[in-house]
Amino acid sequence: MSVDLYEFRGGKYQCERCGVRGWCVGYCAEGAHSGCNGSAQARQRVQRAGSHLFRVGDPFQSLYVVRSGSIKTYLTSEEGEEQILGFHQPGDIVGFDAIARGRHPCNAAALETSSVCTLSFDKLTKLCQSSPHLLGRLVEMMSRETLRLTDSLLLGRRSAEQRVATFLLVQAERQAERGYSPTALTLAMSRTDIGKYLGLTVETVSRILTRFQDLDLLAKERNQIRINDLNALRQLTGEIDSHAYDGPAGKIAML
Repeated sequence: MSVDLYEFRGGKYQCERCGVRGWCVGYCAEGAHSGCNGSAQARQRVQRAGSHLFRVGDPFQSLYVVRSGSIKTYLTSEEGEEQILGFHQPGDIVGFDAIARGRHPCNAAALETSSVCTLSFDKLTKLCQSSPHLLGRLVEMMSRETLRLTDSLLLGRRSAEQRVATFLLVQAERQAERGYSPTALTLAMSRTDIGKYLGLTVETVSRILTRFQDLDLLAKERNQIRINDLNALRQLTGEIDSHAYDGPAGKIAML
C-alpha cells in the first residue's frame, strides 16, 4: 500500500497530492480544503525503520499523522520485555495519549521507512476554534483511538485463534475503509510484533497462521497474506453466527 511522497514547493507540502488527505485532520474545514500547511504548519519527516518519533517522557508538542509506512507504539517493562500497544497506518494520528499530561506515556517507532506529518497541537487547537468541521473530525479520530484501545483490552479474554483472526479482520477492515482490497494484506509488522501485541508467543502466532492456511482460510508467504474466507474468520470471532456462514462445512469446527 504505497503512497507517493509530498511534492515540496516553496517550503510547503502540497496537501492536494497526499494520498491520505481524506482522513487527515489538517485537510478539512467545513468540508473543504483548509490546508494544514500554513494553518497548522504541518511538516513532513521521514522515519527510517527502527527510528523513534518520540520516547516515554518526551514533552508533548505535536500530533503525528502517518502518511505512508507504519508506526508501532509500545512500552518496555523493567525486565526489558516489550509490550506493543498498537500499530498505526496511513491516515492514523499518533500522540493523542500525551495530551492530558503533556508528556508521551509510550514509545513510537517506525516499523519500516515511513513518512509522517507533524501537526503543532497549539496551532491545531486554534484552528479548531474557527472550524467546527475540523474539531468534529479530531474528536471522531480520538474516539476511534479509544475504541481501538478498548478492543485490544478485550482481546485478552479470547482464545489464541480468536485473537489472530480478529487481528487479521481489523487489518482487512482498515484496508477496505481506505479503498484497498480487504483480502490482500501486506503486514509490515513481524510475527514477533504481532505476538507481543496479541499477548502470544511468536511460535503460537506462526502455528495458528499455518493452521488457518491448512484450512484454506488464507494463503501466506512471508509478510503477504491473502484471506480466502473472511466469513469463516468472522464466525470464529463471533461477528457472525454459524447460521449466517455459508462456507465449506467443518472449517471452524476443526479449530
